[in-house]
Amino acid sequence: MVFPPAGYSKNRKMKHRFFQSLVIISLIILAGICPKLHANNPDNQKEKSCRAVIEHTRQENMDVFQGVFINLTAKGIEGTYTLETIREGSSGRSASRQGGEINVNEKQEKKLSKTSINIEEGDYYKVVLKVHAGDALLCTDSITVENKTNKH
Repeated sequence: MVFPPAGYSKNRKMKHRFFQSLVIISLIILAGICPKLHANNPDNQKEKSCRAVIEHTRQENMDVFQGVFINLTAKGIEGTYTLETIREGSSGRSASRQGGEINVNEKQEKKLSKTSINIEEGDYYKVVLKVHAGDALLCTDSITVENKTNKH
């Protein structure tokens, strides 16, 4: 019969308690950090700092898209925007991009670029508005339009 060395059981219990304490301390630290990480993530914030909106109207045989930026904060926002339009249909594919700099005062709304697209049967349009502050995307909006038939 083989016996464990003297003190083996005591050392094993001490190692187990040490690792158990280490796990508990790690959980306490993570419990303190996770809510802070969650709160600092812009996707998890209840209130957004801005809104990007694409207004879509129809005028005769044209679709008109107007980009709008709404500042919801109590301070001004400076940045850039792009309004991209992609059109696919029987006449082929086309794309356009407009953009520029914006400076919007607190709690204000600003109209941005406007684009008009001729409507043809079977056309597909996608319009995307993006607003950035430096490299950070502040807000975005998009509209997809499919004109399956244009007959009355």
